[in-house]
Amino acid sequence: DAIPRLDEILAAEPKNTAAWEAKGFCSFQTHDYEETKDCFRQAAACGSRNYFVYSFLGDSALGVDPGTTFRSPLGADTRTAADYYEQELAINPMDQHAYDNIAASANSLERLTELDTRTLAMAAQLFPRDPMIRVGIAAAILKQGSSEVALKALHTFASDTSSASKDAAAYAKSILGERERLDTERRLNRLIEDQDFAGVVALTDGLLATELDQQNRAQLEHARAWAKDVLKVRHALELQQAGQLDQAKALLLEADAENTQPELHRRIQEILEKMAGRNANP
Repeated sequence: DAIPRLDEILAAEPKNTAAWEAKGFCSFQTHDYEETKDCFRQAAACGSRNYFVYSFLGDSALGVDPGTTFRSPLGADTRTAADYYEQELAINPMDQHAYDNIAASANSLERLTELDTRTLAMAAQLFPRDPMIRVGIAAAILKQGSSEVALKALHTFASDTSSASKDAAAYAKSILGERERLDTERRLNRLIEDQDFAGVVALTDGLLATELDQQNRAQLEHARAWAKDVLKVRHALELQQAGQLDQAKALLLEADAENTQPELHRRIQEILEKMAGRNANP
């Protein structure tokens, strides 16, 4: 009964904040969350002072279903979410849910604003034992360059096996895993720039012998296989120069069968074609 009347009001007064809020709440009660989002966006644009409007929009930006706790969905807009939560906290400064989700987004924000930093500091004061907030603060410290302090804290949180800290521990592990991947990528890139493919194999062998997350392990295995193929191609060229064409060809074909890189495949084919021409014209 309410929605048709609200539609009449909004047709006559399209900037009526209370009507947008009311229609949004009606849609929320009927579980039409897309309509809720549209109405609450209109209410926010009209300057709503209802904290739930911004809390819902923050959750929506993260892809979090109403009533659930934070999770990190693919494609979440953490900057928009943080902005909405900070608008909510200006109205409702004791909402732990908003602080948790800002903290849980801290690592994926491209940069931390002054308001982000102040909000996280307030979160720590209000909820000093909240593990998600503490991990978020460690992530923020890491972004600001204080790696020693932040990494020590993150390793502590990542090793916490209590059920109450399960989500925070997973968050800490994901931050550490991402940092390890970036560090490994930098080290590999330096070796590749120096054309030190034996060094790539040695580095990846050492790292693969340690405990790694699945993404790190896949990255290293791929780099190792590629470097070994490059070394085979180099050895094949040495054999070719020494006149051992059959052995060179066999090694090139072996490398090409294992290789997944288009550029290396093209290079191998060029060498094989030149070898074929050399055989045809001794």
